[in-house]
This record gives sequence, structure tokens and C-alpha cells, in this order.
Amino acid sequence: ERHAIAGISRISLPAGRTARVNLTGLKLTSVSIGGRALVVEPGTSSVAFTPGKADEILQIEYEAEFPEPSGNDKGGTGGNSIGAEGILLMDDWHPSVEGGSLYRLKAILPAEFEAVSEADEIQATERPDGSREYRFVFDHPLRTLTLVAGRYRFEKERHGEIDVCTYFFAEDNELSKKYREFT
Repeated sequence: ERHAIAGISRISLPAGRTARVNLTGLKLTSVSIGGRALVVEPGTSSVAFTPGKADEILQIEYEAEFPEPSGNDKGGTGGNSIGAEGILLMDDWHPSVEGGSLYRLKAILPAEFEAVSEADEIQATERPDGSREYRFVFDHPLRTLTLVAGRYRFEKERHGEIDVCTYFFAEDNELSKKYREFT
């Protein structure tokens, strides 16, 4: 209803290595390193992070609002949006380290939503509160993450060691089998 996300990002680096973390578009609610609070001025677009020890974690708690496009913007190709029919998060929706990074993503979404990202593996679990928890495993470095979710019909077919999955809205789901066969 608020078109908003709330998240926690935990970033680890080898000791002594410096990285710049992009914070564009995010409202920070808490920032700490190794459990020690850090002050980051509101509106800061990035911070440099250099852990003193290998086990120091930069933790960033954040929020952001992404209203649905209106009028002529509906169905556009750019931007982030969160609404009752779907979620599209492409740019500046989470803290991201400049350059390629390994990510792990967990998202808690309404039960009627199916979610997809550029992950190597997607795991979905029903939660006692009626929501669904998605865990995305990324075995390859990425600059940033994309998360798309909606009231999709999800279908999966296994070919040898490979799963071929389709995500279609109900009105287009008759295309699912054709897409899997073609793939």
C-alpha cells in the first residue's frame, strides 16, 4: 500500500580493501560497522568502506518508496515501482558496491506473488503469516540486482540438469508451454 521497501544490507570485504557503496535514492535508518554505529548524512549518495578486520560487516538498514507509474508512464521500460499488481526493482533500490560483487538476496512478498531475479537458484518458502519468502542464490558477480514480482503463473519443466521456467500473467499463460518447448 505504501509502495515501499525496507531492507537490511550486510556487506563484507577482505580486511584493508576499500569499496564505495552506492546509496542513491535510499533513506538510511541505521548504519553500523562491526556493531559500531556510523553517522551518514541524509541524502548521501555513497560511502567508502574499509574494514579493519576481516570479520567486520557494514550493515545498512534502509527504506525506499517506489510509486507505480501513472498516466502515460504505465507500461514504461524504466524505473522502479511497487504496487498491488507487481514489483519492478531495477536501479538504485539497494546498497550496492561499485564493481562486481557476490550477492545473496532474501525477499518477503505477498503469497500471491511469484518473484524472479538473475539468480542461479530461486527457493520459495511459505511463511506462517501467509507471506512467501524467496531466497536467491547468485554464484556469479553482479554490479546490481533486479527483482521482479507479480501475480504470475509459474511453471517449470526439467530438461536433464536444467530447469526451464516461465512466468506469465493468467491472461497470457497459454504461451507458457510454447516458450518452454522453444527454449
